[in-house]
Amino acid sequence: MRLLHTTTGEFYEFDDEKLEEVRYAVLSHMYAWNKEPELSYKAFRIIQEDHRYYSASPAPLSPTTTDAHFSLPSSHATHSWSSAIYSSSSTPFLGSTGVLDDPRVSPKIREACRIARTDNCDYIWVNTCCINDDSTLESTEAIHATFRRFSKASICYAYLADVPDPVDDSPIRSSGSPFYYSRWFNRAWTLQELIAPKHLMFVSRNWARLGTKDDLAEVISDITGIDEDILTHRKHYSDASVARRMYWASRRRATRVEDEAYSLMGLFGVTMQPMYGEGHQAFFRLQQEILMRTQDQSLFAWGTRSPPLQSPPADADPNSPCARFPPFHDAQDSTLFARSTSDFANSRAIGRMSHDSDLGFNLGQQYVFTPYGLRTQLPLIPLRSLLDRSAAKPADLASLHVAILTCGLTFDGARHFVALLLSYDQEPSPFGINVLIPKVLRGSGPSGPECPHIRLITISQCLLHSQAIRQSMRTQTAHLSSPNYVSESIVTVKTTMASLSQRSYKRLQDRGYAVEDENIGSLWFPLRRLCLSKGDVVFEVEYGSTRHGEEAAVQLIVKKCPPPGRELVSRVAPLVEPGSTHWVHSWRLTEFHLKDTLILSFGLECLPTSRSYFLNVVETAVDEV
Repeated sequence: MRLLHTTTGEFYEFDDEKLEEVRYAVLSHMYAWNKEPELSYKAFRIIQEDHRYYSASPAPLSPTTTDAHFSLPSSHATHSWSSAIYSSSSTPFLGSTGVLDDPRVSPKIREACRIARTDNCDYIWVNTCCINDDSTLESTEAIHATFRRFSKASICYAYLADVPDPVDDSPIRSSGSPFYYSRWFNRAWTLQELIAPKHLMFVSRNWARLGTKDDLAEVISDITGIDEDILTHRKHYSDASVARRMYWASRRRATRVEDEAYSLMGLFGVTMQPMYGEGHQAFFRLQQEILMRTQDQSLFAWGTRSPPLQSPPADADPNSPCARFPPFHDAQDSTLFARSTSDFANSRAIGRMSHDSDLGFNLGQQYVFTPYGLRTQLPLIPLRSLLDRSAAKPADLASLHVAILTCGLTFDGARHFVALLLSYDQEPSPFGINVLIPKVLRGSGPSGPECPHIRLITISQCLLHSQAIRQSMRTQTAHLSSPNYVSESIVTVKTTMASLSQRSYKRLQDRGYAVEDENIGSLWFPLRRLCLSKGDVVFEVEYGSTRHGEEAAVQLIVKKCPPPGRELVSRVAPLVEPGSTHWVHSWRLTEFHLKDTLILSFGLECLPTSRSYFLNVVETAVDEV
């Protein structure tokens, strides 16, 4: 970890495993709120080198300014600072007495160092200047380590550039205050920067101290929806369900859509390779990684819930409804995984529950991704068992079931489970596999306009304990599929496993490649391995068929590839590396730049008459493109 010395303005390297021995601060901030560029690592190194060249030893800092009298420079001065950084002239400022006094150093970094010194921190971490963005490895490492680095810091300063200094003790706790509406609370990355540090100080535009996270826990909880006990570290953040943690992020956004997923890795204790350009696929990958690390099924508890279904009174008419249920007239296909954190906007109250302690059985949840969907065991109840006889029902009600998830919420002191609405796939599956598709009930109100689509059914624990419901409940091994997926992820495939085309096999051999294409999967998880080798080039991938909607696709996971050359690093992004995931479609080529002069292009050929799919691979020299 690279830290900036708060007095000398020099960089120092520390082992991440020994950060407990270092007293350092971290800065949490918003990018370029005033349209000015941030000071990069490269620009800061130029300033440091200039001072080393013109001074044998660093001069002491000039006297610091107190909190009460400090103010940001005028727009003219700020413009001069920006111009100085990016000026073609490298002439140093000979009048400066130290690195941090150099006018080319941004006011944000200078003041962050000053306030850290007042709190006896010799070092500070500022992501803009402490990370070399030219290094893909360093940037990736920083993304993975941010949560840990913030949690080990002695103090974190949250710089709210859009919050002025308090005037006459003006209440920042009020719902109409600038603090309450700061953009800092809407930024994706600042969620982990809020939760991870034990000690966090909010500072204003002019670096006046506004209060600590502990002091302001009540108002911060009101702004963010995060429990006060979690903000103050009286409870661990992992005590909150997956759905509730997703809710915390549901109103936060990032400049790049992928960062909405990458910024949550630390909060869920997962790691995955950042691949900018993948769009919403990043959030699908995040959910799949979370599922592999936890049995918390609240990951599926997103979207609109039904009113609670409860047991009718003992003296009620047998035909009376369990609860007032919105009228609906049909069921539409849904998806298993959410498209973004915003889908969890209604999941604040969702907490963990147990089949074992609350329903009397334990399934020992396991999840396996297969081409037929996510394979797991679920307790299923026919939807018609839960509704009254007079309720409006869609035509395919017989195929609709609910899967009781291990999560729920409390209404009026009573515990309620959340259930996922599912329907058996009407197309026959091979080998007797049960494929279930998530559904939503599309309803309409009395005056005609559509009501929100109901994806989740809320069922009281008492109702689930009733004899009639228990008799209709069945535990099944099922494959949860998503036929209308809006992005590339785990979906149903009911066709032949894709394999390398004979034409490509022969063409690659003619170009001097040794070609191996073999089946390494099983009945439940078809998978193939393709290895291409020629000279010092070895390219090995594992691949499997998948589908979204009516379109087929192939997922490739790179196992071996040549290390990228210097020219390739500067020219191609993202780079191909072991562990990276890629997708091949019938309507585009997926290119792998393996050498400065070598490209392998993968395409997918579909034969509708035989319902077969073949990989086509072509070697292309860069000078042929």
